[in-house]
Order: sequence, then structure tokens, then C-alpha cells
Amino acid sequence: MKLSHRTDQNIYIISLEGDLASKNMNEIEHYITPLLKDENGGGIIINFDGITFIDSSGVGLVLSMFKTLQARDSRLALCQLGEDNMEIFEMTRLNDILSIYTTEEEALASF
Repeated sequence: MKLSHRTDQNIYIISLEGDLASKNMNEIEHYITPLLKDENGGGIIINFDGITFIDSSGVGLVLSMFKTLQARDSRLALCQLGEDNMEIFEMTRLNDILSIYTTEEEALASF
């Protein structure tokens, strides 16, 4: 699992490469927690371009991030999901509550 982030307009843009799955959850949560706790952050975008697989733990993490940010009047956006990952969010109907964008530029512009 490769994790990286950068900021643009006070928004954290997180890029993950590999599986957003239970086997990587400790590493991912350890990496993301400080970003979620940053009260000065304007929100988070997760770029799914490098995510090859997502399981229920990954979906749960995304939902947890959404709720955490929403509780402090901040936002979570997802982008570049691809067909397979988008299907997971459609099957769970989370696409109805999450902000999902085709490109990172569209996601950033939504803030």
C-alpha cells in the first residue's frame, strides 16, 4: 500500500495505491487520522485512481471519514473511482450521500 497526500487550497488530497481493504486498514487509518483531526484543514479529497480493490472495511473507512468531517462542518469528496469501485458505492447506495467526481479538478472545484 502506497499512501501520499498534498494540499491545494487548504484541501487535503489523498492518493492511495493498492487495496483499500482490511489487510491494510491499520496502516491507512494511522496515515489518515492526523489529517482528519486537523481543524484547519478545509476538507479531504480521496483520489481512487490507484485503488485496485475495495472491501467492506474500505467502504466503512470512507463512511467514517465522511461522518467525522461532516460533524465539524467539513467535507469529503471522492474522485476517479473507475467502473469497479463506483459499482461498490452504487450497490451500497453511498453514491447518494457521498460527493463523487470524475476528476480531481472537479472535486477540488466543489469546495
